[in-house]
Amino acid sequence: FNVNAEVEFPDGKHNHVNTRSDLKKYDPRLYAILAEFFPESREQISCHKHINLYRREKR
Repeated sequence: FNVNAEVEFPDGKHNHVNTRSDLKKYDPRLYAILAEFFPESREQISCHKHINLYRREKR
């Protein structure tokens, strides 16, 4: 979320939807599927961070 190019007119790859709240309004069913795997968080997930927020601790 928050990383897709946003265009005023759809071009086949991009449209106006580029945030979690936009997707929730635009396609609630798809949002529900993605929310199962990517829960809401204030943390901005980035491949440039040095920590992995989704790594599970070994028990």
